[in-house]
Amino acid sequence: MTRTPRAKWIDQGLRALAAGGPEAVRIEALAQALGVSKGGFYGYFRNRGALLEEMLDTWERSVTEAVIEQVESGGGDARARLRRLFTLVAEIEDGPATGVALDLAIRDWSRRDEAVAADHGARSRAQVMDLTGKWLLR
Repeated sequence: MTRTPRAKWIDQGLRALAAGGPEAVRIEALAQALGVSKGGFYGYFRNRGALLEEMLDTWERSVTEAVIEQVESGGGDARARLRRLFTLVAEIEDGPATGVALDLAIRDWSRRDEAVAADHGARSRAQVMDLTGKWLLR
């Protein structure tokens, strides 16, 4: 029997979040959408909260890496990179961990849940903004 990969649970969670907000991210509904039993979920995540945290981390990484890669590939001075950055953010490809619907869902979620708005992961939001500013101005 093949186990459903961890990334599939995360991607399906992100799709559910984009479609219906955090309330739509339910283990049973995700399992049904994936066509599997919900028991496999607990092999990867201790609970729904752990999945939600992993979803946020995946979204942040995906969006950040996509933008940096595309801005870097164009070269130029800080002004040119900043111009490309604003253009790219508006045109991010719509995928499981990206897209306008997901971005809006996460922003709405962060307005209603202090834990989502708070810093998480290896770097604080202030550190990320500081690094981004240094990167753009180099």
